[in-house]
Amino acid sequence: MKIAKSLVMAALIPVVVLAADEVWKSKPYQQWDNKDIQKVLSDSPWSRVVRMEAKWRAGGKGVPVDQDASSPGNYGAQAGPGGARGDVGGQSSAGMGAGAPTNANSGSVAQNAAILNSAKTPETTFMVRWFSALTVRQALARAQVLGGGMSAADADKALGDEPTDYTITVAGPDMMPFAKAEEKDLAAAAYLVAKKSGTKAQASHVVVQRKSGVKPEDPRSVDVVVYYFPKKTAAGEPLFAAPEKGAEFVCATGGVTIKTSFDLAKMHGASGPDW
Repeated sequence: MKIAKSLVMAALIPVVVLAADEVWKSKPYQQWDNKDIQKVLSDSPWSRVVRMEAKWRAGGKGVPVDQDASSPGNYGAQAGPGGARGDVGGQSSAGMGAGAPTNANSGSVAQNAAILNSAKTPETTFMVRWFSALTVRQALARAQVLGGGMSAADADKALGDEPTDYTITVAGPDMMPFAKAEEKDLAAAAYLVAKKSGTKAQASHVVVQRKSGVKPEDPRSVDVVVYYFPKKTAAGEPLFAAPEKGAEFVCATGGVTIKTSFDLAKMHGASGPDW
């Protein structure tokens, strides 16, 4: 990335550091390593961590342990290309179609550790991602390439398909609120709102992706919940139009409401606005 030089370089240091940290702008996705991928998926404008009280665990009931009893509630942190639990990996396509280079439930080690520590109190964390963004899909495609799941050429080809909807995913170490939820009910209780105009879009549909070999009532069966929203209003106008700079995502299930905001002004990839 080209950095302007001036006599006030000292005053620009914070800006330079921030810009250099934006890997999605500083180098093409084909050059990203696992650290870069994790940055996009866990610490970027497209990823939001929502911490909240786990009311469903009232009475001191802890998070269910994994089937191997290794760690309570460490759902979605299977070994991936990096080989360690919590690294980017897995084969989940988040409803994007067969062969899509995606895994919507890639968490970070720090994220999972924080939630495991919170098991002592009725709190939990959800990772909410703007999954339809090209930057996010590039990170997941790169993860598949590094993990040997697909070739670089196939990743480029798969990324050529533009999503027809805005897609938001929700994942976490304790997905109990979603375990018995009906997809139609989840769609009826989910919205994407343009913060400036107030324009609201209800989810057109929802896909609950489950792991094989786990009973549906077990919260560990839920890998990720994928919400789809139309890009245009009923009148045919874009849901997000200039000078809109913010969006709010809201979903509810089982008496639990997950809400977070995205700063559209910061959701810019190498080629411009990306959502």
